[in-house]
Amino acid sequence: MKDKQELKDEQKFYLKTCKEFEEQRDLQDDKSQGWHTCDMIAHICSEYAEEIRHKLCEMGCTD
Repeated sequence: MKDKQELKDEQKFYLKTCKEFEEQRDLQDDKSQGWHTCDMIAHICSEYAEEIRHKLCEMGCTD
């Protein structure tokens, strides 16, 4: 099982990646495959970050 710091680092990675793909998505034509790909990756990263947040809350970590 990962410790709190490992989970925080992983969450930070997914949030950063989500932001990067949201920025890339915003540069794309919204009808393009690139837009849909960036949107999907950003959404998945956001979901992973949220799951980690829940794990951290269960571990009693509030920061």
